[in-house]
Amino acid sequence: MKAIRFHAYGGPAVYAYEDADDPKPGSGEVLVEVHAAGLNPIDWKIRNGDMKGHTPTVFPAIPGCDVAGVISGTKERVMGYAGQTFAEKVAVPRSSLVAIPEGMSDEQAAAISLVMITGAQLIELGVKPTKGMTVLVSGAVGGVGRTAVHVAKQHGARVIAAVRKSQKAEAATLGADQVVALDDADDLAGVRNVDAVADAVGGKVAELLVACVRRGGTYATVLGAPPPGADDHDVHVQLVFAKPDGKRLEELARDVQSGALVIPVARVFRLSEIKEATEMAEKGGVGRIVLKP
Repeated sequence: MKAIRFHAYGGPAVYAYEDADDPKPGSGEVLVEVHAAGLNPIDWKIRNGDMKGHTPTVFPAIPGCDVAGVISGTKERVMGYAGQTFAEKVAVPRSSLVAIPEGMSDEQAAAISLVMITGAQLIELGVKPTKGMTVLVSGAVGGVGRTAVHVAKQHGARVIAAVRKSQKAEAATLGADQVVALDDADDLAGVRNVDAVADAVGGKVAELLVACVRRGGTYATVLGAPPPGADDHDVHVQLVFAKPDGKRLEELARDVQSGALVIPVARVFRLSEIKEATEMAEKGGVGRIVLKP
């Protein structure tokens, strides 16, 4: 089969579109013929070596976490959060796969699994929302953020969507109760004593938002490190690392199909165009990018 592989850590230039052995499914796994695969930040963090302290890479490595396709030898269309999906075929635990909702395209299905699971677990495992609590979601127009807003509202929370000033109009369509600009000091200064922050941005944004949380509140993040100042503000930090959850994925996929949750696909590239696709994705602000073998 053809696959994207890299033989050493580095930038997009280390990616190679080359021949690789077909995967052999193990116990509990099925072989999926890949029709589309989503591109995610974790893919280039692994390629760069940023994750080697947590999950060392065995070379040559095939990247990719999102998949949409059919189970080999059947017509069963499936989607899921897996591994080594930037290839024509991938072996996936059957429990990690769900049926693609009727009428959903392969491209849409490939774009949503990881971001939806991450966004849902950021809220449900990190924030642990209760009805009436106030939750601020950073990066609310991204796939993780959109899901976090949606899930927090499902649990009855009051939601503040925090985005760049240029994204406020787009964020206003997400169903949040309030929208604030992360790059407008006056706008953000009015947000204080929230019960929880669900952070999908990190960096300098984390330093700004920890001050918005009430003492004893929660700062949940998927970025893998607590924000500076959390201890000073008496904030409980909850680190969330996404893990497969077929049941929740199936529920959220139905929400996408019904239009209750919108995660648009910005661009579709051929698998062989991985370098161009990932260079675009790494610049940020372009939305979901999908690769097709």
